[in-house]
Amino acid sequence: MDPLKLKLLVLILFGLAACSNPDKKKETQNHIQAADTLNTKSEQEDSFVTDTTNFPINILITGMFHHDEILDNASKMKWIGLFKGLNGYYLSNTKVSITPVHDPILDEDESITTGWEVSTAGKDTNIILMQHLPYLQNRKIKPVSLSKTEIYPGERISFNYLGIDYELFATGNKEKENATSDWYIVSNYKLYLRAKIDGKLHKSLLASHKSFDDAMVSLIFAGDLDGDGIVDIILDNSHHYNMTAPTVYFSKPAEKGQVVKSVGSHTSVGC
Repeated sequence: MDPLKLKLLVLILFGLAACSNPDKKKETQNHIQAADTLNTKSEQEDSFVTDTTNFPINILITGMFHHDEILDNASKMKWIGLFKGLNGYYLSNTKVSITPVHDPILDEDESITTGWEVSTAGKDTNIILMQHLPYLQNRKIKPVSLSKTEIYPGERISFNYLGIDYELFATGNKEKENATSDWYIVSNYKLYLRAKIDGKLHKSLLASHKSFDDAMVSLIFAGDLDGDGIVDIILDNSHHYNMTAPTVYFSKPAEKGQVVKSVGSHTSVGC
């Protein structure tokens, strides 16, 4: 095996536990009502495994990455980005630059550049980069204003978007780390999105993790990206503090009875 690839493989397998533990995030206090446990048979049977083998599109975010975290031909692909500017959020075709850089974790000295830096042209903030699809068009996007980005077991957020009522809710176990701590230990976690569309109830499982390591699934964006009038979701579906996993869920390819379906994800580790 190529020494670089072997080195990166070892990093991925053991790096998550090797880095120093950052300060734990404190849960934002709020007045979200506790949701029903909703332990229906279908929810009990939802898998904790996320299938990453059949995503139809590639996803990227800007920043610096290890060598094997970026596809070799990514700079040649057609990309459309979700950006935030002075006038709000918008989708725009964009050129993605992928430049070799020094990887301070893997490269033995500064003369070696096995890492990648992903960037876009323009000054507006990039939220996500998506491999271009025919139904993704340059246009303004109305965002959903959410009261919080992390939803713990027993919590729910209700909102109306473009005339449709939605609810994000989570199930699982939540216990305080100790009597004086504001940090919760979460296990058997599942995050759902449900909506009443055309008079029928639809529901999708967005995330499922048996446990977390100083991390929490976090909502990045909600709004109609694919142009069908139904909300789409972007969330960081990571379960570890040293990992990011931005994942995109579109409503257009959703199967019968679902609200959205995952179409792409990009996983990377810090050290």
